[in-house]
Amino acid sequence: MNGAGRRRQRKQDDKAAKNTEPGQQASSITQTLELAVQHQKAGDFAAAEGLYQQVLQADPKQPDALHLLGVLAHQVGNNDVAVDLMSQALDLQPDYAGAHYNLGTALQGLGALDKAADSYNKAIALKPDYPLAHNNLGNVLKNLGKLD
Repeated sequence: MNGAGRRRQRKQDDKAAKNTEPGQQASSITQTLELAVQHQKAGDFAAAEGLYQQVLQADPKQPDALHLLGVLAHQVGNNDVAVDLMSQALDLQPDYAGAHYNLGTALQGLGALDKAADSYNKAIALKPDYPLAHNNLGNVLKNLGKLD
């Protein structure tokens, strides 16, 4: 898609995201988050970020938007920002296994391996069948020299 096509798509996305009558706000937030994730998966990080920001303008304490915006920050190498956003999400929803896992990856990116291990352990405690968390925890422990 060229630049004009992306701008046109963002305008349509923005228009869809602003459909927030009181009874539709939760549904609209869910739809906006789903759309943002689609953009993120397609590599259109600017569109995804704009949609996450729209959700946070409507609800500054929306844990999914904070978490996913943190994932996006990690994807572009802003691990400090990622850690901050994911920590905010976890303050709001401490039992969010995916956010603990992704916080671990951002901490690992910062070289904070002990803290990353703690995050992976929290993810595993919440979701014992979380293979990615087990794998990353194993790698972190190996890098820490904790082979036992």
